[in-house]
Amino acid sequence: MNGGHYFARFASPKVLGVATAAIIVTALPAALVSCCGLTNDCTLIGCYDGLRVELEGTLPPTLTVEVIAADGERRTEQCADGHPCSILFEGFYPDVVTVRVTWDGNTEVVTAQPKYEESRPNGRCCPPTCRAATVSIVL
Repeated sequence: MNGGHYFARFASPKVLGVATAAIIVTALPAALVSCCGLTNDCTLIGCYDGLRVELEGTLPPTLTVEVIAADGERRTEQCADGHPCSILFEGFYPDVVTVRVTWDGNTEVVTAQPKYEESRPNGRCCPPTCRAATVSIVL
């Protein structure tokens, strides 16, 4: 006690700076290895990114698939040949989507809330990062 004042003794800034730098230099390589590795070996696998609509059942020779987001954004594609139809609307991620399928004067309308899954097929530290969901409709 010195005249009613307490004094604490701290390390000098220069010593503290060296200690902090030592911790950072020691921890940085470990952080890099735990995230991406030092060599960042990435493959070139691609992935689906967007909303996929799959149509199943007895399909007509030609049909049109229109997807409509809640904000009014629309995209349209066609399927032909009566084979199973799978369309990727790339870069399209509506939280709620109305799918309108039309053929030969017929219409099927389905509203769905797609559940998007994120994937990183080349590893968590390598591109690409893709978000995809599928809406399946049986005609």
